[in-house]
Amino acid sequence: MDENKQTHRKSNERLYCTLLVFAALVITGLVAGIVVLALKLKDPNHEKEHQVCLTEGCTRAAARVLDSIDASEDPCNNFYRFACGGFLKTHVIPDDSANIDVWSIVRDNVQYTCKYLLERPDLDPNATAVQKAKDLYASCVNTGK
Repeated sequence: MDENKQTHRKSNERLYCTLLVFAALVITGLVAGIVVLALKLKDPNHEKEHQVCLTEGCTRAAARVLDSIDASEDPCNNFYRFACGGFLKTHVIPDDSANIDVWSIVRDNVQYTCKYLLERPDLDPNATAVQKAKDLYASCVNTGK
């Protein structure tokens, strides 16, 4: 009987020892997880992910979006009017075009800017490449020569 009790006692001791080691590993893992989580929350890069962009480019893009939407329209009822209603109210389709979109406006602005730059007087007389571009433009525009 003594042998049986000793065997049973050793078996219980091994079980307790195994449970103790397992519990220690679980507690160590939890502590490590909490430390990693705490460090991640204090990380300055983590905070930057949630900062609002206030650069000039971001502000202009936000203004364009706000100008294009119609906030009085419910997006659940008519999303197209919500997303494009402001643009449709402020832009008229030209008579010589079947439609108008942001890219046609950008294209027109680029053309007007190029025309302005090619027709204005030179500010730098040493800019030979600019002068050549202006001469070429003038030769194409002035058909009376």
